[in-house]
Amino acid sequence: MLESSRLWRTVAEHTLALILATLRRVPAADAAIRAGRWPREGLKVPYAGRDLAGSAVGVLGAGRIGAPLLRMLAALEARPLFTDARALPALEEATGARRVGLDALLAGSDVLVVLLPLDDSTRGIIGAAELARMKPGAILVNTARGPVVDEAAMLDALRAGRLAGAGLDVHGDEPLAADHPLLAFEHVVITPHLGGSTLECDLELVGGLLEALRAGASPPS
Repeated sequence: MLESSRLWRTVAEHTLALILATLRRVPAADAAIRAGRWPREGLKVPYAGRDLAGSAVGVLGAGRIGAPLLRMLAALEARPLFTDARALPALEEATGARRVGLDALLAGSDVLVVLLPLDDSTRGIIGAAELARMKPGAILVNTARGPVVDEAAMLDALRAGRLAGAGLDVHGDEPLAADHPLLAFEHVVITPHLGGSTLECDLELVGGLLEALRAGASPPS
């Protein structure tokens, strides 16, 4: 599969967009206005968000997407943390991010971002036990693969209020059914697996494909 050099940064940008949209309750406020419920002074609190600056954002997996995301978070004055199998001293120095273990990441993050690839070792790695160890009122963002997070456990945490919200670009079943329970939560922001889809990224992918086809073409006789 051809991969654009832009792709990973593009997904990191979408991850950041989900973090901000969920923290600041952007879709809920937009929906309220479109439904004729302009927030007056006494109604602003339900749509009041939280600052990214100063928030601890934990990144589970500091690879090709996680590394550029950590740089973006540092530029926006968040407090980035990450868990990764490798020591990444250059990334820590460049971003001020701290590498911590999974338990510390779960307990210390105001926002937990899941960026692990899906395999037998990561399927359901964020389950009921891990969600219970998260900071009360934290937000979960997943732009990796849906099954890395146990969806039933996530729904339970949202219903119980242990999670204050979620930003999700990936899902266990895609497309989501029209009656999927996640769609009932005002504080869940959902996009249809489009983290790597921008005009610029698509053009670079097409350019790479054309270049590969030209390189593999038979010479003229």
